[in-house]
Amino acid sequence: MITRDDIRIGDVAFSAEEFASQGNAILGIRDSGKSYTATCLAEQLLIAGIPIVAFDPIGIWRYLRVPGTGAGFPVVVAGGEHGDLPLTPESAPEIVRAAMRENVSLVLDLYSMALSKADWKRIVEASVRVLLYENRAHGLRHIFIEEAAEFAPQRIGPDQGRVYAEIEKLARMGGNSMLGYTLINQRAEEVNKAVLELCDCLFLHRQKGRNSLAALAKWLDIADAKNGAKIIKSLPQLGQGECWVWPAGTDQPKLVKIPTKRTFHPNRRMTRAQINAGVPAAPVDVAAFVGSLKAVLAAEPGANESPSTKARRHIVTEPDPEALQASFAKGFEAEYLRGWEDGCTAGYDEAVIAFTGDLTQFIDERRAGMRPGKNPVKTPRVAGAEPESCKTVENYSNSIPAATPMLDRSSIPRHRGKGAEMRVLKVLAQRQPAALTTAQWATLAILKKSGGTWSTYVSRLKTAGYVERDGDRWRITPAGIRAAGQVPRAPRPGPELIASWKASIGGGAARMLDVLVSVYPNASDRANLADRLNMAASGGTFLTYLSRLKSNGLVTVQGRKIRASEALFDRAGGES
Repeated sequence: MITRDDIRIGDVAFSAEEFASQGNAILGIRDSGKSYTATCLAEQLLIAGIPIVAFDPIGIWRYLRVPGTGAGFPVVVAGGEHGDLPLTPESAPEIVRAAMRENVSLVLDLYSMALSKADWKRIVEASVRVLLYENRAHGLRHIFIEEAAEFAPQRIGPDQGRVYAEIEKLARMGGNSMLGYTLINQRAEEVNKAVLELCDCLFLHRQKGRNSLAALAKWLDIADAKNGAKIIKSLPQLGQGECWVWPAGTDQPKLVKIPTKRTFHPNRRMTRAQINAGVPAAPVDVAAFVGSLKAVLAAEPGANESPSTKARRHIVTEPDPEALQASFAKGFEAEYLRGWEDGCTAGYDEAVIAFTGDLTQFIDERRAGMRPGKNPVKTPRVAGAEPESCKTVENYSNSIPAATPMLDRSSIPRHRGKGAEMRVLKVLAQRQPAALTTAQWATLAILKKSGGTWSTYVSRLKTAGYVERDGDRWRITPAGIRAAGQVPRAPRPGPELIASWKASIGGGAARMLDVLVSVYPNASDRANLADRLNMAASGGTFLTYLSRLKSNGLVTVQGRKIRASEALFDRAGGES
């Protein structure tokens, strides 16, 4: 029996407040039961009196209103085929505000021919922003996001930077706004790792894809999950509604069967005759809630404004350069603007990689053409360089002084001579005759080894005969040494080498290395290390930092003991 204070899935139980305030991910291929699991969890939160907001591109969350084995719930539906309120990118933030004030659970049904995927992103972006900055005064609330990879993809496209920035903030800082979240997606590798690894609890349904299983196997291994191999082996054979639950604070995932929901759940295999014969019961009447919401919406400031005016007021458009420059002058980190910039930059990176002309000349001509009082220079268009959602980024980026931290022009690849990959080659040249692993080489080059840019550069260098591979280690060839030219000497083991690695790994991983270096040659217990970093030892962030150090050979891990690599200190050891 589920109580108001209990969330239960099989043998795994959470307090309602604990579950509602944390981050979760439900992963499983089509028809494995992931949406059933998500709506089952939502039912239990609603029983516990904790309101929810669900972003639903697949059109099934509205059935929380419809009785099944038990009664339905008073959930207001905005959008969709049978919505209580019309849903547009302009109306979404006001609907969310009204739902918070009236303490109403809300489904934003995106499954509509009237809404494009661009509309989905605008709705989620604006709604999550409102929740992040205005929910705290209204108490604990939980957000469900179906098809999470649409809004927090592993590879951020030019049109996804804005919505990704909001989801990433929700994952990192949602607790401060009394918000928890659950991401629902088919494949783990499609969801951005920076977001997914912050989830406290995982629900792993059936997976069959080789890439999906490999990604999950690596994750289980890094986190020292017990029976990791057994779990991976079982995933392709899991039945519908079965899943492994991996709660926070434990290294032992449990195999469970999802309990029966009390609300109706649509069957995608029903024929027309079965549909006509099995019409679900009438949904819960929410007319009173809807009437109250409409009254609140009518009383909102600017309720009589046109949709376009509301959009300008509630949905941030391209950032204002003067305001941005002022914000940096005050030392303020514009998180939203950074996400927007990242999304646009992804599109430009792809164009730079594909460009075969003189990129330096191209950039100089474009910059000259954007100076005040001059007409734009007619230059060849670079495929993919001007994505529709970022069509003003050129004017924007050229209007900010080069000293602005956000736009570090030194990071722009320049195809001088033998190409931008020369910067990557110089990393090996600086450290020869030592060989580096793929992870070490990519980290020192400040690139993602799983990214397309990295693969392109390494392919070019290998084809040119500048590098050679021996297992997972790379060496520079004599031809590569000649091509690289003069390079600075390699950092010496000790403080110089440690500082070099810290600059490459950056952020929390560098702080973790600092702690381990401070106690060397002793090892640090995993729990003590996490405590010194003010983290949870089983949390996604801690495991991500540890994985980064481990893959670069900067630490050794033996059970619960973690030690800085002796190669950082031993002059005879060279690079780790």
